[in-house]
Amino acid sequence: MIQDSFPDRRVKVLFLEDVPEDVEIELRELSHAGLSVESRVVADEKTFIEALRDFSPDIILSDYTLPTNFNGLKALAITRERMPDTPFIFVSGTIGEERAIEAMRDGATDYILKEHQDRLGLAVIQAIDGARKKMLLKKAEDALRESQARFSAFMQHFPGVAYIRDSEGRYQYVNDYWFRTFPKAPEEVLGQHLSSVWEDDIFKGLLGNDTMVLSTKKSIQTIELTRMNGVTQYWLANRFLIPGEEGAPPRVGGVAVDVTLHHAQELRIIRINRSLRLLSGINSVIVRRREREVLFEEFCRLSIEDGGFPVVWIAGSNTLTGERRIVAWRAAPSVSPDLREAPDQLLWNETTTGKTLLSGEEIIRSGITGEEEERSGRPFQSFAAFPVRLGEEETGALVFHASESDAFDQTELELLRELADNLSFALEAIEKRERLDYLAYHDGLTGLANRALFLDRLEQSLDLPDTATHLTAVVVLSIERMQSLFDTLGRNAGEALLGMLAARLSGIVSNTNRLGRIGENTFAMILNVLSSVEEVVHFLRDRIVSEISNPFHVAGQEVRVLTRVGIALSPDDSRNAETLLSFATTALANAQREGESFLFYTRGMNDLVMERLSLESRLIRALRNGEFVLYYQPKVQIATGKLEGVEALIRWQDPERGMVLPSGFIPVLEETGLILAVGEWVVRQALRDLSGWLSRGFPVPRVSVNVSSIQLRHRDFLDMLVGLWGPDERAGLLEIEITESLILDDVEGTIANLEEIRSRGISVAIDDFGTGYSSLSYLASLPVTSLKIDQSFVAHLGDRPESLSIVSAIISPAHSLNLTVVAEGVEKNGQLTTLENLGCDAIQGFLVSQALPAEAFERFLGSGESFLPG
Repeated sequence: MIQDSFPDRRVKVLFLEDVPEDVEIELRELSHAGLSVESRVVADEKTFIEALRDFSPDIILSDYTLPTNFNGLKALAITRERMPDTPFIFVSGTIGEERAIEAMRDGATDYILKEHQDRLGLAVIQAIDGARKKMLLKKAEDALRESQARFSAFMQHFPGVAYIRDSEGRYQYVNDYWFRTFPKAPEEVLGQHLSSVWEDDIFKGLLGNDTMVLSTKKSIQTIELTRMNGVTQYWLANRFLIPGEEGAPPRVGGVAVDVTLHHAQELRIIRINRSLRLLSGINSVIVRRREREVLFEEFCRLSIEDGGFPVVWIAGSNTLTGERRIVAWRAAPSVSPDLREAPDQLLWNETTTGKTLLSGEEIIRSGITGEEEERSGRPFQSFAAFPVRLGEEETGALVFHASESDAFDQTELELLRELADNLSFALEAIEKRERLDYLAYHDGLTGLANRALFLDRLEQSLDLPDTATHLTAVVVLSIERMQSLFDTLGRNAGEALLGMLAARLSGIVSNTNRLGRIGENTFAMILNVLSSVEEVVHFLRDRIVSEISNPFHVAGQEVRVLTRVGIALSPDDSRNAETLLSFATTALANAQREGESFLFYTRGMNDLVMERLSLESRLIRALRNGEFVLYYQPKVQIATGKLEGVEALIRWQDPERGMVLPSGFIPVLEETGLILAVGEWVVRQALRDLSGWLSRGFPVPRVSVNVSSIQLRHRDFLDMLVGLWGPDERAGLLEIEITESLILDDVEGTIANLEEIRSRGISVAIDDFGTGYSSLSYLASLPVTSLKIDQSFVAHLGDRPESLSIVSAIISPAHSLNLTVVAEGVEKNGQLTTLENLGCDAIQGFLVSQALPAEAFERFLGSGESFLPG
């Protein structure tokens, strides 16, 4: 309270006391209450009155009795006369209860006994706080009375009507001007609802404006119409919100001046001026704007802002199909939100717009009937629809809506007709300009980009982010012996063939902005969505060349064409658009000269591609001829020396190169999709070998096969596994191994696939664990059964402490998740000892056995019960 009443804790105290020691005691109590006191002490009437005048105390502390003929009650009377709002507290040892009550009745604020001054500070604070609040309240009441007096004087002399209505629309106040204007008695107005005072169509408008003020809590200015006893008047009205007091509902206040005499004159002037202003603005837009949609938008915008129409729109009708559409639509901000979208029924034949679209004639409608208004879905009293030409195959209607029933006079109609004609002229000019622009950058025969536009698009493509490092291929394709085809088929048929070829290319290349016709028989394309040269080659060979080699049917004949292709690459060859196209053209010339289907600009790239294509062909042959073989490497339990399982490893017995390890052909299998067929063969062969060992009494716990991301994510992968192995009870003999990086590429998708696999009893191992820069924390969510520690950590167990730390850090949490841990690449007894001490479950590596063919591995199985060395 001290901080609220006394921000600086200072107070001026006038003491009426003849005993200095008592003043000191009181000052000490006030100080204890946290007050900083400026004081004056008086003991007689004269000095007391002087102090009231000169000192202006915040509070007076007075003894009740004094040695002179002056006492506390007299001082209280003087104070109430001269400073009635100043608190007065008796501090006395002689005042009794009856005297205290009398003093309080005479205006004292409080009384304190001198022997009990412990509440003096609080009493002073409360007294001053109460006095100040009382003073503020008095000022507010005085201000309110003055404001009410000014309001009453102003309203009674205001040269217009003034009124206040409650939130329900009942009159609470109207001024004298109102009664002088309208023939109503006060009892017919005050307390009455709008509907009792005005006709239906009038009171709804007035109530609607009140509702708008109440809902938006914003003042509005409107032109209002009133009609009473046949007299119609227009008013410039201002409505404002009057907030409710102490939770009462808000009210609406308003003042309005009569503008009836000006209204009729202004309406005509406004109509003519708005059309002139609109005509000027539209002509300026026609000169500045060259885009059709922008012109439509600006036309409608100016019609609203400069023309003053509530709604303006443009409709179109296709002359070939009869299809109709809303080309552009604009509504003024003052229009209700539900009127700001165009309904399809406005295009029906029986509407004003529909009739204009059908007849091509202007139609003016004023004083729309209720039926027509309901059909149009718009509460407008006048329509004007003018025919316009939107394009070579589209007629249109320019439609203006107006709220007034007599909105369009002859002068304004002439101006609006000129607007419609100017719009048609501008659209025709845009159409011609667009055609010229199109021909300047497009091939007139095929509709594809010409050389200039193709180069521009190529340059834009090369400027896109990441193109400095990502592959972009520029391909130039030529139709061989085109002149001979022209001579044989005729010019028209030859051009038809080129059009069919362009259509076929467009169907293959999804983005036609990447295609162009840059010569009589030469096409170019940009390929920037393929990630490798191999993908480019496959796309050209399997999609482009293959599709174009299919016959064309021209002029009743079956025609086949021969194509040659030249390719340049960015960023390898160049990052300049013209240079790349030139290099691709050079590569095309080389392909034509050497009789190749396609060539790259860089010779080394051609050799690389040819080698790659040769490798793909040999791999297809290998699968067909059974050149793939499986080698097996055992996994052995450290604790027992018994077989933990066996991993199947693929090799390629190439007739030309001999035995090829997986690193020499697996990447190609994955890129070409052959991995699916080869992977299925691996599973089938591994299961066949496992079945043979089991039937001959060799207890092989399970066989593991490596699985790539392509296989795992293929929709038929699980069905393939189950189909090859058979009953679920045997599925536990099969384990798939996936790399850590495969999981990190798509954790959620991989988990879902692995859960399906585990649900069929098939085990899952993570291969090369520790190389994927991942955290062990995600292992808990993976449906796996074992981890294989990468051999790079095992190889340095004896000479790199960090390898020992990593291996230890893998084994412990893996065991907490009930996972089996297998160490790969174990070659030395010291590594085995360390792994055993760390708690590793099994090992795999040359210390036990190298990978062996199936026959040799079977001999290994028969070599003893323990497979650990020594």
